[in-house]
Amino acid sequence: MPDELTPASLRTTYQICVRRSHPPSRYELYRAPLVRRLPPIRIPLRPTDADVRLDLQSLVDHCYANGRYDDLNYRAEPNPPLDAADAAFADELLRGKGLRPGPAKE
Repeated sequence: MPDELTPASLRTTYQICVRRSHPPSRYELYRAPLVRRLPPIRIPLRPTDADVRLDLQSLVDHCYANGRYDDLNYRAEPNPPLDAADAAFADELLRGKGLRPGPAKE
């Protein structure tokens, strides 16, 4: 979504967009900064049904725990690269989990 159409309060590098089928122009945006847990989001079903609350972070955690992510090269920088603040956060997180070597010792 173009920045000019996104309310300033929701602007962040990462966003979650949920589009509804009725009306088709209706959507919801959720902020998803890398340094915070993913927010719970509302998932629309049929127009006559209530939304379902999805704990997105729990879903991602479950997929990560049960996926084959141990064979990823966490020492390599991501492509596309993260901005400086997110890269520092990711580096610290990966070092804390032992997935990247620590700083060089003198």
